[in-house]
Amino acid sequence: TNNNRGNGIRVFNSFAQIDEHLKKKSTGSQVIVQKYIERPLLYRNRKFDIRVLVMVDHLMNVYVYRDAYCRTSTQEYSLDNIQDLFIHLTNYAVQKKKKKT
Repeated sequence: TNNNRGNGIRVFNSFAQIDEHLKKKSTGSQVIVQKYIERPLLYRNRKFDIRVLVMVDHLMNVYVYRDAYCRTSTQEYSLDNIQDLFIHLTNYAVQKKKKKT
């Protein structure tokens, strides 16, 4: 996507859905397509990611910033609703839009 904060991310169930989506795009549009991991490692039944900042210098020395953190989705993981980004994305900009129930 040409955006950030989860904008433009779509999750599809089939190649046919991907093909249909791509046909709606203008000629020359750039997209990234990747395989979805159907059985991810979960933390408390939720998807998560770990953000670690690492720097490698020209001598191949590696520096790791100590304040890594973990982000989780607000909803428990399920493949029943593949379109629900609150289940399938851990991006903070997406998750903060979830209304508390």
